[in-house]
Parts: sequence; C-alpha cells; structure tokens
Amino acid sequence: RHRFNYVRNSVKATVDAFTGEVIFYVVDEGDPLVASYGQAFAGLFTPASEMPESLVAHLRYAEDLFRVQTEVWGRYHVEDTQNFYQRASEWSVSQDPGRTGEGAANLAVVDEAGFRIGTTRMRMAPYRTMIALPDGELAEFGEDAEFVILRAFVPLDKDDARKELAAFMVGRSDGDSYGELVVYRPPSSNFDGPALAEERIRNDEAVASLQTLLSQRGSNVLFGELLLVPIENSILYVRPLYVQADGDNTVPELERVIVAVGEKVVMANSLQEALEELTRSNLAALFSGIGGTAIDPDPDQDQGSSASDGDYGSGPEAGDTDGSGADTGGYEPGGEVLADVRSIVIELSRLQLESAASLSEDPANWQEFGRIQARMQDLLDALEDAAG
Repeated sequence: RHRFNYVRNSVKATVDAFTGEVIFYVVDEGDPLVASYGQAFAGLFTPASEMPESLVAHLRYAEDLFRVQTEVWGRYHVEDTQNFYQRASEWSVSQDPGRTGEGAANLAVVDEAGFRIGTTRMRMAPYRTMIALPDGELAEFGEDAEFVILRAFVPLDKDDARKELAAFMVGRSDGDSYGELVVYRPPSSNFDGPALAEERIRNDEAVASLQTLLSQRGSNVLFGELLLVPIENSILYVRPLYVQADGDNTVPELERVIVAVGEKVVMANSLQEALEELTRSNLAALFSGIGGTAIDPDPDQDQGSSASDGDYGSGPEAGDTDGSGADTGGYEPGGEVLADVRSIVIELSRLQLESAASLSEDPANWQEFGRIQARMQDLLDALEDAAG
C-alpha cells in the first residue's frame, strides 16, 4: 500500500481523437488544489457546466477513489467514541467470492518491514451495474435504474470469519447525482454477504453436478461477477456461469444463470427462467409444508376474483353438508380459515403471473418485481398463519 493524505477526482479530461485537443473539465469546484492550479494557469480548466450532454452521460465514478473510500469507511463510519477506540462495530470490505467456483485465494498480510505476518482472504473488487436504488434502508425503490459502482461490507473480525452482510455502498454517476456516495444497511444481520452467497452457490448440488460434468468434458468452468441486487427487504444474488473450451482463441459462452436468496439457490438457462423457478419453488415448498399442492391458475379465469367466485377443490359446499349427509346449517367447520386460505392461494397465483410478466419486459422491471415479491411474502406469512 502507498501512504497518502489527499485524494480526489476533481477533473475529467477529454482528448479529441482527430485534433488531439485536451479539455480539463472541473467537476469538483471545491478542490483547493484545482483552484490553485487554475489561478496559476489561467484558462487551463473548463467548468463542468460547459461539458456537452453527450459527454455527461458517460461520466463514471472513479474506481480507484471508490476503493480507497470504501476501505476507509469501514472504520470511520463508527460514530460512538468508545466503539471507535475499541474498534467495535467496524466493517471490512466483503471477502472476494472468486471466479473459479473454488472460492478466492488468500492474500498475504505483511508488516511495515515487509515481513509476512499472516493471510487474509482477498476482498471483493468494486463493480459497476445498473440498479434501482432503494429510497431508504432497503425499503422502497426509486423510479428508475441508474448506473452505479458498488461494494459490500461485512462485520470486521480478526479471523475474517464473519460473512454476513453489514452494508453496501454505491457511488452514483448519473446526472445531478454524480459523485454522491450512499450507504445502505440491511434491517437485520440475517442477510448473506457475497462470500456466503458464493458458498451456498458452490455447495448447491445442481451447480456442483453441472460443474463436474462440464469439467469432465474438457471445458473450463468460469463464474461471472456475483451481483448484489436489493429487492424490497431482501437481497438477491445473481451469478452467470460460463464455459470455455481449451485453446488460445476460445471465447467463454454463457451456460447458466444462478440466483440465490437466503438459503435458496436456483439455476436456469436465463435470468428470467431462474427467477420464475425461484418463485415457483417457494410456493411449492410452502404448499407441501401445509399438506397441499400448488395450483396452476386458469389463464381464462379472472385472477382478481375472490375464492367464492369460482370452483376450488372438491369438498362440500358451505351450507350444504360436511360430507356425512348432515346439514351444517350454513356453517362449515373450519370454513372461515379455509376461505382465507383459498383467497390467499388465488392471489398468490395471480401475483406469480404478474411476477413473470414484470421480468418479460425489456428491460426487466426490477422495481415491480420487488414489490410483487414483497407482497407475495406477506401472503405466504398469512397463509402459514391461516393454515395453523
């Protein structure tokens, strides 16, 4: 590491490919060094307000600056004096999830003299992505996706054993938001960090079997960037899996897309298929747990109707008999609970269709998908309560 006490990204330089003309645009007018150089060399700098819109759209938050800021913020976000000096509540940049499916390599730790004093796992690199940022603590999404650079944090631990998500920071690049840093904290410590998500993916039976099969065929298996996507009050991890044949000029080809939420891992041919399968598997698991089976909604039926509007199941009608031939007098034992369950099931089926539709848009409507998933989770909780 190199020691320094001053770092900014105050100037963006453009070079005309035809004439070689260089223009220095000042994007941080509060930088005292830029002000000093501007006074010494009149006309050297151009205000950012004069930058053409076609160039503004290409501005990106500086990666090296973001690396420094995230590494420092892990300690200096602590506001309590006692915790700061005791180094409690500190964060570390998340462990690197690796690219080979075998985890990341260890990195040597050296002292001031350059002697090796231990090892630690390599840290995840910042990555750029399009994302719809939450407006609060992983709660409601903003309206539009924007281009950001992102890096995740985990709690600091001397053994580097803690891998749950503590927070993630984004550097914004779009429009008037350029240069803003925003930190989001999950509502609890029950969210997997990138390294934990990578371990779940690597240990998943289907993923491991496919990786073994492809390797036996002589292909190199490569994992793409592990992407963290906040969806309402959940964290979705997305990771592409590529295969590359042996040879000098071979190009990796997309083989599968893997998604993970909590302990659930799903692999499919595309992102849309993986998310649809994730939704179906969650529903199937719940219905199996209450002794039932998931239903496929009739596409010709109005999915917004209540349970009493259509035929569901083959049991006796309320107000008829309980199956023994005796009149129940308009009351079916457990009928109120059963009606609640029916209503929830039909609503879940409708939302499942809406969830698939939101992913079929180009581009996928992540905000709508997140809202639907949150609503489905509420209904699943209600269904468990109603089923007893």
